[in-house]
Amino acid sequence: MRDIKARLLTESGRESKQMIPPRTTAVVPIQETVGVDVYSHPDLIRKCIFAINYAYGNTTQLVLYNGGLEPQWIQHGDNIAQVR
Repeated sequence: MRDIKARLLTESGRESKQMIPPRTTAVVPIQETVGVDVYSHPDLIRKCIFAINYAYGNTTQLVLYNGGLEPQWIQHGDNIAQVR
């Protein structure tokens, strides 16, 4: 399996982070285009974060769902999904 990393950059190109509140979804940009076989990364599953493949044209984004009771932070470069 190959890791997919979050691509969270400010308009000036600085690394950033994004909070996912409990029991909500967030659209997170990724560093590459992926196919349809996207799997939640094991590190995030332990935090109750699940990846949902988000196909909209040629966008490079994933929807992450925080099923836990605590907010979770995703930082630029974090492994957020895997593909086969």
